[in-house]
Amino acid sequence: MDTQTTSPATNDTVVKTRGLRKSFGEGHVVLDGIDLEVKTSENLVLLGRSGSGKSVIIKCIAGLIEPDEGEIFLFGEPVSGISNDEMNKYRIRLGFLFQNSALYDSMTVRENLKFPLKRHHPVLPSDEIRKRIEESLESVGLPETIDLMPSELSGGMCKRIALARTIIMKPDIILYDEPTTGLDTITAREISELIVSIQQSTKCASIIITHDIACAKLTSDRLLILQDGKIGAEGSFDELSESKEPWVKAFFN
Repeated sequence: MDTQTTSPATNDTVVKTRGLRKSFGEGHVVLDGIDLEVKTSENLVLLGRSGSGKSVIIKCIAGLIEPDEGEIFLFGEPVSGISNDEMNKYRIRLGFLFQNSALYDSMTVRENLKFPLKRHHPVLPSDEIRKRIEESLESVGLPETIDLMPSELSGGMCKRIALARTIIMKPDIILYDEPTTGLDTITAREISELIVSIQQSTKCASIIITHDIACAKLTSDRLLILQDGKIGAEGSFDELSESKEPWVKAFFN
C-alpha cells in the first residue's frame, strides 16, 4: 500500500480519510474511494445498508483492518501503513464502542473499567483510578453496578458500562459500531441521548455507525450515506430526509 502522505488534516480535524479502498475476496469491493473528515466535537453518522462497509471504515480508522489503498490521518498525523506499536499511541485517544459491548465476563464492572487504565497508564495512582471509575459510572447513570458481574446486567446496562469503559480513557473521538442494535426502543433512545450528553460534556468527536434512523436523527450533526462503496449523499438529517433521490428517501421511510 502506498503510504506517501498528502493533504494533511487541519488542526480542527480529528479524523480524515482520502481515497480509502478495501476489497474482500475476488472482486468484492466494499470501500471504493472513501473521503471523509470529522471535526473536533462533531458527531458524524454513517448510514448504509447491511454490508455497505460502514463498520469497515471505522475498523480501518482504528487500525483493526488495513485498507488496500488510501490515506488515514488521525489528529493531523498520517497513520496509513504504520506499525501496530506506533498505532497504539493513537488508539489511546480513540474510543471504540463495540456492537456486542465486549465486556470481560470474568471481571466485575469495577475491574472492567480499571483494566484499560492499568494497561495504558500503569503508573496512575490508585486514588485517580478510583475517581475515574466512579465518575465514568456516574456519567452513564450506573454507579450502583460497580461490583456486579456482566451476567447480572441487562443488555442496555452492558452497553452503558461499555461506554463508561470507553470514556474513562478520555478519548478525543469515539467510534460507535451500531450502538443501539439489539435494544428495545426506550433503551435505544436512552443510549442515543447518552451519546449526545457525552459529546456535550466532553467535547469529544464521534463517528456513529447505525441503521437506526431514530438514533441518527438524535445524535447526528452531519450524515453520510454509503452507496456502492462510495459516499452517495451528505448533509444534515433534515436535508437528507427531504431528499428527492429515491434511494436516499428509502432510508427515511
